Amino acid sequence: MLTIQLVWASRINLMVFSKSLPFWPVLAILFLSISFHSHGQLTDSIPALIKTQLTESYQDFYTGNTQTYAQKFSEQGVYYEFGNRIEGQENILKNMGSYKIPTTTFQIDYNVLEQVDNNYLVSYILTEEGGPSFLITEIWKTEGEDLKILYASIIDAPNPGRGSQMTANLPLFVATSIGLGIFLFLFLLILKNAFSHRKKNE
Repeated sequence: MLTIQLVWASRINLMVFSKSLPFWPVLAILFLSISFHSHGQLTDSIPALIKTQLTESYQDFYTGNTQTYAQKFSEQGVYYEFGNRIEGQENILKNMGSYKIPTTTFQIDYNVLEQVDNNYLVSYILTEEGGPSFLITEIWKTEGEDLKILYASIIDAPNPGRGSQMTANLPLFVATSIGLGIFLFLFLLILKNAFSHRKKNE
């Protein structure tokens, strides 16, 4: 089973980073849905806490404190910023600390918020008022009494508010599919690490 999952991971990884768009995004969504269903449900408190922390982080982000979101990453966290890999909380803090973001309002629309074992997978579209939209995917985990981001990815997402509904729907689906493909790849990394850890303990 793990071999099959790792093959899926390699295919999704190639799809995402080669920027090709075959039918893998659709299959990724189906496989992701099956995986979520088989790994249990969220408790009520954790997703609410994640949403609260994200809202507060972006409130700070768009009022000048761009490092608040970066502080949510674990020390070994990984952030894919439009395809560029930034590793470690310290480097993520330095990167986001250099942002010059104008004050604005924003909206968060959640696509996925699911629990897989002890991790929490989140996907949402962040839209700036009158500005661009971003598709963001994250994997959170508990570290003691804190919630930390292990992995995160941000890519451009089309803004449905621009143009007609017909022209907006297809690009939005494609962007969401790519994001979920990244999401699935990160999820399979968790499974791989868990399997390796269990194998070492045997």
